[in-house]
Order: sequence, then structure tokens, then C-alpha cells
Amino acid sequence: MLFSADVWILWIANTALQAAVVWFVSRRQLRPYFSHFQLYLALALLLTCTQMCILQLFPKQKNLYGYIFVYWSYLSTILEFLAIREVSASALARFPAIRSASSRTLFAFWGVIIAVGVAWYFYLASSSAEKFPFLVTALKYHDAASVGFTLYILLFLVFITWMPVPLHRSLMNHTFLLTCYFIAMSLSRFVVSVGKFESQQVIANYICLGVSATVVLFWILRVNSVPDESLNTPAGPLNAEEAKRLMLRLEDLNASLSRSATR
Repeated sequence: MLFSADVWILWIANTALQAAVVWFVSRRQLRPYFSHFQLYLALALLLTCTQMCILQLFPKQKNLYGYIFVYWSYLSTILEFLAIREVSASALARFPAIRSASSRTLFAFWGVIIAVGVAWYFYLASSSAEKFPFLVTALKYHDAASVGFTLYILLFLVFITWMPVPLHRSLMNHTFLLTCYFIAMSLSRFVVSVGKFESQQVIANYICLGVSATVVLFWILRVNSVPDESLNTPAGPLNAEEAKRLMLRLEDLNASLSRSATR
């Protein structure tokens, strides 16, 4: 057996919960708001099940497993980028100038991530000691993407908390849970890179699968149909007067950014 029984249980639970989220996005009419998130989870499910089948049924086909892993490392970052951009676009839909500034910031983060990946490839390709530069580059690129996207979504979360930005309850819950998910992914990647690979991989599996399953379970419980009638901040729901005051504040910021962009 390639994994311990408890890791298998976590993997099965995580897979089942992610499949439930993919179904619930359509069932709860959330696709207009979370279509990229749904696509990301659906492809992740397909790829991870394919990899597990290869490991169990064709253990000697390590090259096939490796190619799937490498290409998914690159494709997943595109889908993660789209899922995060989808969240910021939905949260800032009423404020186009702020939304545009947020999108430019996210593109800047992704540009740095791509530059890191390209730099790693040329460095490893020029090193005679490295036998698999393409594979190691994918690992390094995915590490950079995990850190970069986590930093961005944390900054975005700080922004919507500090302003604060009034959000529908489900959208606010989705933003918080997506932040937790990316933090868990980054932490699991960091753990793998520290110490001996075999022992650290076990810890990373617990972090990645355990936290991911918890986040997805809370998503099922806390994200309902969007939009609902309420407006919320991390401090709690808003009454009509509070929501109007915050909206005026954000409209002023949006107007300032719009004027700056036209100069």
C-alpha cells in the first residue's frame, strides 16, 4: 500500500466532499459566481483520481504519472488564478475602478510567479547535476504560485476587512474559505521542502488533505444561493444605513481611482 490507511481515509473524504461542491455549485445556482472555482475542483478531481489509478493499477508507469503531475502543476495555476480573479471581480462588481486595480495587482503577482518559474528552468537546465529540470521546474513553479496567490488573497482579504466591503453572506464565506484553502496548500508545500522528503510528505498529506476536507465541508455548509438579501462584513451583518454609508465610502475611492486612471 502506497499510503497509510488514515491518509487513504482523508483522501476519500476530501475527494467525496470536493465532488459534492462541484455538484452543489450547479444545484444552488452558483455557477455564474463560481464557475472557475467549480472547473478547478472538477479537473482536480479528475486528475487526482487518474493519478491514484495509475499508482495502484500501473505502479511501473511512473513516467505517465510524472507527466500528468507536471502538466497539472502548470494548468492548476491558471485555474487558481481564474478562481481568485473570479472572487475579486464578484466582490468588487459595483466598483469598476477598484476591481480593475485589484485585477492589475493579481496580474502583477502572476507575472512574478511566471518569471520565477522561467528563471528556475534556465538555472536547472544549465546545471549538469540536475537530471530532471522539467520536473523540478514544475515543482518550483508550483511552490512560487502557492506562495504568490496566497499572499494576494490575504491582501485582498485584508482590504475587504479594512474598508470594509459589504458582501453577500455566501460570497464573504467563499472568500474566507478560499483564503484558508490557499494557506493550507502553501503550508503543505513548505513542509515538503523542509527536512527529509519521506517523513515530511506524511505531514504534508495530513495538512493538505485534512485542512482541504475541512474547508470544503464548511463550504458546503456555509455557501448557499447567491445573491441573498443581506450585506455583511467580517464584523457581522449590516443594516441599511450602515450599508449605505460604506457604499458611499467605496464609491468615493472608486471615483478617485477612476480619475487617476484617466490622467
